[in-house]
Parts: sequence; structure tokens; C-alpha cells
Amino acid sequence: MALKSITAAITAAVVGAAASSQAAMVDLSQQDPGSVFGSPNWSEEITRTIDGDTGNFGAGLFRLNDGIMDILAFCIEPEAFLDLGQTFDTMITADPWQDNFEAIDKLFTSSYDQVVDAETATGFQLAIWEIVAETAATLDVTTGNHSALASAGAIAAANMFLAALDTASTGGYKFTTYVNDGQDLISVSPVPVPAAALLFAPVLAGAAMRKKRKA
Repeated sequence: MALKSITAAITAAVVGAAASSQAAMVDLSQQDPGSVFGSPNWSEEITRTIDGDTGNFGAGLFRLNDGIMDILAFCIEPEAFLDLGQTFDTMITADPWQDNFEAIDKLFTSSYDQVVDAETATGFQLAIWEIVAETAATLDVTTGNHSALASAGAIAAANMFLAALDTASTGGYKFTTYVNDGQDLISVSPVPVPAAALLFAPVLAGAAMRKKRKA
């Protein structure tokens, strides 16, 4: 099969798989019936204040299933409760966070790969809420319109992720948003490498090895 035909076939398969998994309306369920955070549980109980209202909440990485596959998701609607009993729309965005989407994109692109445990997942969730809910010019989860009390590690991670926004780029991930009358959620997957690049990768690697041997 010619290279062009192989590339076209791979591209079609990738596009087809993406289309089948991005249905407009989906029902989400817990991977673990005992907790929306699943196992391993990457969350903490935190105290959060928004607009002067204070409450205790779980904050971290949701482990859910969209009816086809398991997904990892974060909350992007800080002033609502998660409602898994209501169908989610994956084709729309919703106020108030859509105006902050570029900053959310930068957050994932610069820092999502650093989410590796409960502290960093909690910090990442706090950073999302800070982007959405903070009205002050400075983003800091310990002060302002949105603030939180959590473990020292989670607070440090949140503010480190937020500080990275100043020099962050966008476009590192493909986004799926899940919207209903409860919490809106966001899940990401890495932007795929172009099919042609995948085909040439072994060739380039082999060339690099041969060059190294000659050196």
C-alpha cells in the first residue's frame, strides 16, 4: 500500500474513532460505585470560599465512565454540585467559565502532566476554580474572591500551576466539556501526532541511531 493510502487510512480511523466517542448527549457514571473520585483516590477534603460563602468540599480528579470508556475529569463550575443523574451535553460550553477558556487551555497545556497524586490533583482543581471564580488581577488560591484551605502541598501546587500561566502556550490537549444543570466538567486527551509523523518516527529514530554509531 502506498504511503499516501496508509496515511489516509490512519487519519480516517482516528477521525472515525473521535467522532464515535463524542456523542452530543452522554450519561456519566462512577467508575467506582463508592466514590466519584474512584481508585486511586486523587482528592482532598478542602474548605473553599467564593463570594463570601464558605463550605467544605471534595476537590480532585473525577474517575467516571461515559458509557463507552473510562474518563478523567475536573469540575469547571465551582458553585454547583455534581449531578450524574442528569444527561450531559458534550457539544456546548456554558457561562461563566467559557470566557476563561484560554486560561484553562494554558493550565492544561503547561501543568496537566504534573498531576500525579492527590495533592497535585487537588491543586489542579483549585487552580481551575481560581481561574473561573477569582475577580482580582492576581491569581492566588489563598486570598481574594475565591480562596481555599487545603494541604500545604495542594496549595503550593495550585499556585505553582497558576504562576506558570504567564508564559504558558495553548493547544496541548483536545477538550471535551460535559454540561448540565449541575457541575460542568472538563476532560482532555493529548493532541494526536499527525499520522504521517507517526509513520516516519521509526525511520527518524533509526537514522539517529546510525548517526550516533558513526560519531
